[in-house]
Amino acid sequence: MTSTLSSVGYDPANVPLAPFVTTLSQYQLMQYTNQITLFRKVYTYNSNAYVNYTVTGNPPIYYRFISYQEYTQFKSAVALINKLYPFTGMANQFLSGDLEANVFPDGSWVIPFPL
Repeated sequence: MTSTLSSVGYDPANVPLAPFVTTLSQYQLMQYTNQITLFRKVYTYNSNAYVNYTVTGNPPIYYRFISYQEYTQFKSAVALINKLYPFTGMANQFLSGDLEANVFPDGSWVIPFPL
């Protein structure tokens, strides 16, 4: 993915980070790491269920949280991910048809699995 992004002129070193990302305490780092790990687990499970549904036609069985606390942590993780990655903006731009600036050279455009 990095080679694809660099081929379209994207340089991660030139992307400014917000202060809350660059100045984390150890506790915040641990908390954010746990949230991102939980988000990845749920996202991967749900994405695989959706892909399986598109291939087989069987109804998808999405991730079930083991407790309300885990569900609350996931909602916090989604809020963190939305701050770090502009998925909503990407989707809106995709739906508006204004893709010229963000389409990869091979013509692909990846929208993440719905959150």
